[in-house]
Amino acid sequence: CNTGFDKTCKIELADGTTDPNYVLTTNPNDSSSASAIVVNRTTDPIFPGPWLADTTVSEWIGPLANEIFGGPCCAFGEYIYTLDVSVSGTGPVDIFGRWSSDNEARIFWDGTPATGSGTSTASSAFSSWTHFDVNETVLTPGLHKLSFHVTNDTASQINATGVRVEFAPEPSVLALTGGGLVGLGLWRRRRPG
Repeated sequence: CNTGFDKTCKIELADGTTDPNYVLTTNPNDSSSASAIVVNRTTDPIFPGPWLADTTVSEWIGPLANEIFGGPCCAFGEYIYTLDVSVSGTGPVDIFGRWSSDNEARIFWDGTPATGSGTSTASSAFSSWTHFDVNETVLTPGLHKLSFHVTNDTASQINATGVRVEFAPEPSVLALTGGGLVGLGLWRRRRPG
Protein backbone atom coordinates (compact mmCIF):
# COMPACT_ATOMS: atom_id res chain seq x y z
CA CYS A 1 0.00 0.00 0.00
CA ASN A 2 1.06 3.54 -0.62
CA THR A 3 1.68 5.53 2.56
CA GLY A 4 -1.36 7.26 4.03
CA PHE A 5 -4.05 4.78 2.97
CA ASP A 6 -6.41 2.40 4.77
CA LYS A 7 -6.09 -1.43 4.92
CA THR A 8 -7.82 -1.78 1.53
CA CYS A 9 -5.21 0.56 -0.05
CA LYS A 10 -8.07 2.55 -1.59
CA ILE A 11 -9.16 5.19 0.94
CA GLU A 12 -6.92 8.12 1.78
CA LEU A 13 -6.45 8.66 5.53
CA ALA A 14 -7.06 11.92 7.38
CA ASP A 15 -4.20 13.89 8.92
CA GLY A 16 -3.24 12.52 12.33
CA THR A 17 -4.55 9.02 11.56
CA THR A 18 -2.41 5.94 12.17
CA ASP A 19 -1.46 4.24 8.90
CA PRO A 20 -2.60 0.61 9.43
CA ASN A 21 -0.19 -0.78 6.82
CA TYR A 22 3.09 0.54 8.19
CA VAL A 23 4.51 -0.19 11.65
CA LEU A 24 7.15 2.10 13.10
CA THR A 25 9.27 -0.77 14.42
CA THR A 26 12.00 1.59 15.65
CA ASN A 27 10.98 5.02 16.92
CA PRO A 28 13.71 7.13 18.62
CA ASN A 29 11.12 9.83 19.32
CA ASP A 30 8.98 7.51 21.48
CA SER A 31 10.11 3.91 21.97
CA SER A 32 6.66 2.98 23.33
CA SER A 33 4.89 3.96 20.07
CA ALA A 34 4.87 1.85 16.89
CA SER A 35 2.33 4.10 15.14
CA ALA A 36 3.21 5.58 11.75
CA ILE A 37 1.05 8.71 11.69
CA VAL A 38 -0.20 10.66 8.64
CA VAL A 39 1.59 14.01 8.96
CA ASN A 40 -0.57 17.16 9.05
CA ARG A 41 -0.51 18.56 5.50
CA THR A 42 -1.61 22.10 6.44
CA THR A 43 1.63 23.12 8.21
CA ASP A 44 5.32 22.86 7.50
CA PRO A 45 7.17 20.75 6.50
CA ILE A 46 4.44 19.88 3.94
CA PHE A 47 2.80 23.29 3.47
CA PRO A 48 4.31 25.55 2.27
CA GLY A 49 7.19 23.09 1.92
CA PRO A 50 9.99 21.96 1.71
CA TRP A 51 8.50 18.41 1.62
CA LEU A 52 6.68 17.25 -1.50
CA ALA A 53 2.98 18.09 -1.17
CA ASP A 54 0.62 15.20 -0.35
CA THR A 55 -1.63 13.98 -3.16
CA THR A 56 -4.54 11.58 -3.53
CA VAL A 57 -1.96 8.88 -4.39
CA SER A 58 0.20 8.99 -1.22
CA GLU A 59 0.78 10.95 1.99
CA TRP A 60 3.71 11.53 4.33
CA ILE A 61 3.87 9.40 7.47
CA GLY A 62 6.05 10.00 10.50
CA PRO A 63 6.22 9.55 14.27
CA LEU A 64 3.92 12.55 14.94
CA ALA A 65 1.05 14.31 13.18
CA ASN A 66 2.47 17.80 13.77
CA GLU A 67 6.10 18.01 12.71
CA ILE A 68 6.80 21.72 12.60
CA PHE A 69 10.44 22.64 11.91
CA GLY A 70 11.95 23.97 15.10
CA GLY A 71 8.97 22.56 17.00
CA PRO A 72 8.49 19.55 19.25
CA CYS A 73 9.61 16.92 16.73
CA CYS A 74 11.68 14.75 16.31
CA ALA A 75 14.62 13.04 18.02
CA PHE A 76 17.63 12.17 15.91
CA GLY A 77 18.24 8.52 15.07
CA GLU A 78 16.96 5.77 12.79
CA TYR A 79 13.19 5.42 12.26
CA ILE A 80 12.15 2.09 10.68
CA TYR A 81 8.80 1.90 8.85
CA THR A 82 7.90 -1.74 8.06
CA LEU A 83 5.31 -3.06 5.63
CA ASP A 84 4.27 -6.74 5.52
CA VAL A 85 4.32 -8.25 2.03
CA SER A 86 2.63 -11.59 1.35
CA VAL A 87 4.33 -13.64 -1.38
CA SER A 88 2.59 -16.81 -2.57
CA GLY A 89 5.45 -18.44 -4.49
CA THR A 90 9.22 -18.66 -4.71
CA GLY A 91 11.72 -17.16 -7.13
CA PRO A 92 12.55 -13.64 -8.33
CA VAL A 93 10.34 -10.75 -7.21
CA ASP A 94 10.41 -7.09 -8.29
CA ILE A 95 8.99 -4.34 -6.08
CA PHE A 96 9.03 -0.96 -7.76
CA GLY A 97 7.76 2.58 -7.36
CA ARG A 98 9.03 5.88 -5.97
CA TRP A 99 9.73 7.30 -2.54
CA SER A 100 10.86 10.36 -0.65
CA SER A 101 12.29 10.69 2.85
CA ASP A 102 13.53 13.15 5.46
CA ASN A 103 16.46 12.59 5.92
CA GLU A 104 18.63 9.95 4.23
CA ALA A 105 17.15 6.48 4.01
CA ARG A 106 17.57 2.93 2.75
CA ILE A 107 15.17 0.12 1.79
CA PHE A 108 15.55 -3.29 3.48
CA TRP A 109 14.02 -6.69 2.57
CA ASP A 110 13.62 -9.15 5.45
CA GLY A 111 16.15 -7.25 7.57
CA THR A 112 18.97 -6.91 5.04
CA PRO A 113 19.71 -4.05 2.62
CA ALA A 114 17.60 -4.51 -0.50
CA THR A 115 19.24 -5.14 -3.86
CA GLY A 116 18.25 -3.14 -6.92
CA SER A 117 18.19 0.50 -7.98
CA GLY A 118 17.02 3.54 -5.99
CA THR A 119 17.15 1.70 -2.65
CA SER A 120 18.75 4.66 -0.83
CA THR A 121 18.09 8.39 -0.69
CA ALA A 122 20.19 11.45 0.13
CA SER A 123 19.63 13.64 3.18
CA SER A 124 17.74 16.25 1.12
CA ALA A 125 15.47 13.73 -0.65
CA PHE A 126 12.29 15.19 0.87
CA SER A 127 11.72 17.67 -1.98
CA SER A 128 11.91 15.15 -4.84
CA TRP A 129 11.16 11.54 -5.75
CA THR A 130 13.63 8.65 -5.95
CA HIS A 131 12.47 5.80 -8.19
CA PHE A 132 13.21 2.31 -6.89
CA ASP A 133 13.22 -1.23 -8.22
CA VAL A 134 13.93 -3.78 -5.51
CA ASN A 135 15.03 -7.16 -6.91
CA GLU A 136 14.90 -10.06 -4.48
CA THR A 137 14.72 -13.83 -4.65
CA VAL A 138 12.09 -15.39 -2.42
CA LEU A 139 13.00 -18.83 -1.15
CA THR A 140 10.04 -19.29 1.18
CA PRO A 141 6.44 -18.29 0.40
CA GLY A 142 4.63 -16.31 3.07
CA LEU A 143 4.94 -13.01 4.88
CA HIS A 144 8.04 -10.90 4.21
CA LYS A 145 9.13 -7.49 5.53
CA LEU A 146 9.82 -4.44 3.36
CA SER A 147 11.33 -1.74 5.58
CA PHE A 148 12.22 1.89 5.03
CA HIS A 149 15.05 2.91 7.37
CA VAL A 150 15.05 6.72 7.70
CA THR A 151 17.93 8.39 9.56
CA ASN A 152 16.90 11.72 11.05
CA ASP A 153 19.57 14.41 10.85
CA THR A 154 22.00 14.15 13.77
CA ALA A 155 22.76 17.88 13.64
CA SER A 156 19.75 18.73 15.77
CA GLN A 157 17.48 17.13 18.36
CA ILE A 158 14.57 19.05 16.76
CA ASN A 159 14.07 18.07 13.14
CA ALA A 160 11.10 16.80 11.14
CA THR A 161 11.31 13.25 9.77
CA GLY A 162 9.12 11.01 7.65
CA VAL A 163 8.71 8.83 4.59
CA ARG A 164 6.38 8.76 1.61
CA VAL A 165 6.05 5.72 -0.69
CA GLU A 166 4.14 5.06 -3.93
CA PHE A 167 4.19 1.63 -5.53
CA ALA A 168 3.67 0.92 -9.24
CA PRO A 169 1.27 -0.29 -10.32
CA GLU A 170 -0.89 1.43 -7.77
CA PRO A 171 -2.51 -1.12 -5.43
CA SER A 172 -5.98 0.16 -6.37
CA VAL A 173 -5.37 -0.98 -9.97
CA LEU A 174 -4.66 -4.57 -8.96
CA ALA A 175 -7.38 -7.09 -8.33
CA LEU A 176 -6.45 -8.71 -5.04
CA THR A 177 -8.25 -11.77 -3.71
CA GLY A 178 -7.76 -14.16 -0.84
CA GLY A 179 -7.72 -13.78 2.90
CA GLY A 180 -4.74 -12.52 4.83
CA LEU A 181 -3.00 -10.86 1.91
CA VAL A 182 -1.20 -7.77 3.14
CA GLY A 183 0.54 -5.41 0.75
CA LEU A 184 0.35 -7.81 -2.19
CA GLY A 185 -0.01 -4.87 -4.57
CA LEU A 186 3.72 -4.34 -4.13
CA TRP A 187 5.14 -7.19 -6.11
CA ARG A 188 5.02 -8.88 -9.46
CA ARG A 189 6.70 -12.05 -10.61
CA ARG A 190 9.43 -11.65 -13.24
CA ARG A 191 8.82 -13.60 -16.40
CA PRO A 192 11.53 -16.13 -17.31
CA GLY A 193 13.89 -15.03 -20.10
